[in-house]
Amino acid sequence: MTQNDEADNLRAQTLFADGHYAEAAEIFRMLAAAVPQDPNPPYNCGVALAKLGRFEEALGFYRTAITLNPAFANAYVNFAFCLSELGLIAQARQGFAIARSLAPDDPVPMLNESIAALALGDYAVGWQSFSARWRIPGYDRFRRSFDKPDWRGENLNGKVLFLYAEQGFGDSLQMARYLPVLVAQAARVIVGVPPALAGLMRGIPGITVIVLGDTVPDFDFHAALMDIPAAMGTSVETIPADVPYLHADAARIDFYRQRLPDAATRRIGLAWAGRSTHGNDHNRSLALAQLAPLFRLRNVSWVSLQKLVPDRDKEALRDSGMMDWGQEFADFADAAAAVSALDLVITVDSAMAHLAGSLGKDVWVLLPFSADWRWMIGRTDSPWYPTARLFRQDRRGDWAAVIGRVAAELGSFSSRLR
Repeated sequence: MTQNDEADNLRAQTLFADGHYAEAAEIFRMLAAAVPQDPNPPYNCGVALAKLGRFEEALGFYRTAITLNPAFANAYVNFAFCLSELGLIAQARQGFAIARSLAPDDPVPMLNESIAALALGDYAVGWQSFSARWRIPGYDRFRRSFDKPDWRGENLNGKVLFLYAEQGFGDSLQMARYLPVLVAQAARVIVGVPPALAGLMRGIPGITVIVLGDTVPDFDFHAALMDIPAAMGTSVETIPADVPYLHADAARIDFYRQRLPDAATRRIGLAWAGRSTHGNDHNRSLALAQLAPLFRLRNVSWVSLQKLVPDRDKEALRDSGMMDWGQEFADFADAAAAVSALDLVITVDSAMAHLAGSLGKDVWVLLPFSADWRWMIGRTDSPWYPTARLFRQDRRGDWAAVIGRVAAELGSFSSRLR
């Protein structure tokens, strides 16, 4: 690079760091033309374009970077990421595999390859490499250190197993299905969860629930909840899917049921936004106003299950006429009781989807075009939750079509509601 090129590169890097991705992309584009043998400007341009959601365009720049440097592992990772965002999961998996071969000690391509395998239903490979997440910088803070061995599927007869939650509530609710299975194999199962989950989890017979941070009773083996499927060799066909495996308190259910209108209406709970700090929240969550077509349906009583209502939606929630239960929830035991009192839950991909599914409640999950691995590819059902129906975007960002299908289904198939 010339001195001017180096100055432009520094300016682009600064713009990128400040979140000005479009301006940075244009400078990197000019640098790619000015120094056509350098793989870094087209790579950086691809990264900036991907930040803008311009994945098809980014692919071309990654291809250029890879052509110039066939051993450019990070270019393969980001190329594969764009393929994944475009719904080309099988091709993305191949890209991650190439990156892994080029950088075998890097956990990033290994983890992403495993996630692609899980999305494709190849659980034998997917779970095997899922533990690579522990080597991702920053993620290791969720791992607990003990002087006892990790559980990797050893015989638990007469043993004590300590399991602990990692980060998301949804992950813990999803993996709670294994606890009754493990109780039958171990002398004792101890589970450490955040306070918000403790009350609900205590309803599972045979386990001891503690709050994370409390003193852990003595045990023989330990594992994170998300490591259980690997330890048990879970395949799509062997997922423990008997629901409900979580149960709400009967008195709390009656409390919410008594607040509902006449049974002639369909009582439907709604959760439209996940945790704002989630890395993919901008894709998975909606604004309440986007659900307006649903509110025009007749004979439906809507209940908000949102514990945290985004500021942008507070006025719309007040104007909607919905019963607002979510902001009253003290914990997931309250939320479970509310869900159990309803006929149906409609939710984005948040903990509410896992809660409703674990309770055996009919749940319709609204999914973005590039959905999380656990919902797999192209399915309208879920092997994890027999009572779930999946409504996917056919085009990136097109929630209107999804809401239209949901409205049509509610109008035509209300007899399916229980």
